[in-house]
Amino acid sequence: MIKRSGKVAVLVLLALTAGACAELPGGTPDEATAIPAVETGSIRSVPAVWGDLMAVSSSSEFPNLFQLWFQDETGNVRMVVYDTQTRTLKPWSAEITRH
Repeated sequence: MIKRSGKVAVLVLLALTAGACAELPGGTPDEATAIPAVETGSIRSVPAVWGDLMAVSSSSEFPNLFQLWFQDETGNVRMVVYDTQTRTLKPWSAEITRH
């Protein structure tokens, strides 16, 4: 049998673990600082004004999706998602503008 001090130690550890699961401050993005999603509609190709393809990224969580990153002459960066299963570009993009 576990001694009383062992039981108390287990209860203290459980209480500390439960307290460690609290949400950290500033964990949710603020609307004012979030990168806006821009509706691109149904596009079959990337507009030339978006500039050159700078990078392609992916996530192991979504193996059929790729993010295509473009940068135009003024330094603005746009990202659009390509779906390999449907062979389509998603109807929105993210736009990071330079000021």
